[in-house]
Amino acid sequence: MTFLLGKWLQAMKRTAATGVHTRRGAKRTRPNRIVPRLEALEDRWLPSTLTVLNNLDSGPGSLRAEIAAAQSGDTINFAPILAGQTIALTGGELAITKSLDIQGLGADQLTVSGNGASRVFDISGGVTVTIAGMTMADGLANGSAPVLASTGGGILNFGSLTLSSDVLANNEAVGNASTSPTGRVGGALGGGVANLGSSSLTIISSAFTGNQAVGADHSSGASAGNALGGAIINSATASISDSQFTFNLAQGGSDCTGSLDATGTGGGISNSGSLTITGSTFSQNQAIGGNDSSSAIRPGFGGGGAILSGGPVGSAATLVVSASTFDHNQAIGGNGNQSSSNPASSVLGPDDAAGGAIHLSGGTATIGGSMIEHNAAIAGTGSAGQNGGLAWGGGIDLFNAFNHGPTVSISNSTVGHNTAIGGAGGPGGNGGDGWGGGLADLLGATLTVRNSTVDHNLAIGGAGGSGGNGGDGLGGGIYE
Repeated sequence: MTFLLGKWLQAMKRTAATGVHTRRGAKRTRPNRIVPRLEALEDRWLPSTLTVLNNLDSGPGSLRAEIAAAQSGDTINFAPILAGQTIALTGGELAITKSLDIQGLGADQLTVSGNGASRVFDISGGVTVTIAGMTMADGLANGSAPVLASTGGGILNFGSLTLSSDVLANNEAVGNASTSPTGRVGGALGGGVANLGSSSLTIISSAFTGNQAVGADHSSGASAGNALGGAIINSATASISDSQFTFNLAQGGSDCTGSLDATGTGGGISNSGSLTITGSTFSQNQAIGGNDSSSAIRPGFGGGGAILSGGPVGSAATLVVSASTFDHNQAIGGNGNQSSSNPASSVLGPDDAAGGAIHLSGGTATIGGSMIEHNAAIAGTGSAGQNGGLAWGGGIDLFNAFNHGPTVSISNSTVGHNTAIGGAGGPGGNGGDGWGGGLADLLGATLTVRNSTVDHNLAIGGAGGSGGNGGDGLGGGIYE
């Protein structure tokens, strides 16, 4: 029995090792075999890092060539040998039509210059771009600039743009009397950056200095010769943190005719969209109206030395400011302007100035934990027989001329040592009034102030011309 069981087990092992036995004479089948098959896979792309090797504006290894060669999602960096060098553009702006991460060597180590001939970057809609660690300088957008004339001297952005640890310096948007950017004849918009359309702009630990928007002289038509946003114009969404704005300028054109003409507003930033600012400094920025122009409404107006939020098209504008400082900014009215419907001194008249630091003329604004000190609204001088311009809101003003609000809340802030100074009268004219050295609330705007200090502000009337009387100063702290 044991012998038979052993033989049976051995037979089972042989069967397992060799496969199933077939009967004698039966058709033997070929065992199944696995044949490897190669299948074509879809092309796949992984992000790459490209390196700029020289400071030329064209050819292999140049920034322009690497931007052209890059695929969406790539990173562009710079060889260490470029430290301390400038890439001067001679072939026009750098157009970015794909999502890129451009990492410089540090703003004090690498400059990309528009060379006083073109804007630096033009960013298309639908792309996401980061530019970090570089200086963008000497960009120019004039009447012949591509895409939009006289708009975005340093950067024109229609995409999603992040600027981190950058400097934008000495860029210019310069108006041309024969062009009408966004409907403004001879207008200049965003000396440093124009953030338009449905775009978004995020600025982190960056500096804007010496940028200018300059309206064109001798412009005629709607909003002729206006300049908006010495450093930035924003009609979309923008967020700014831990950044500095110094010595930027919005300068209206002179010798203009039309409606709402020759104005300079938003020396630092002009906002008609959504703007959030935290931990930032605005110092010595200016918004200056043009001279010798004529318009039914406020020719030569200077408004918002640091920031304008609102405006004729800014009914939905929102501004949120926290933990920021505004000092020595100025809104300055032009000189010798004429209004047929609103003679000086009038809130819609010529040579006016408002909002030495912040001019709010639409939407909502929330300002918290901030310091607004040593700013000034200074109205301009009247022509012969004309009164001086009106100045209001040496620190902050609310102005409801366009029936857009605004509604403003100020909390846990200091508004001090600001000044509103009326303009001098021309020969035979009276000096203009100064209203609200610290804060001014005009034409039904809504202002709430909580847990804040308003002190050492001045409202000063302008000097009368020969034979004229001096203006009045009303509301040294707050004028309503």
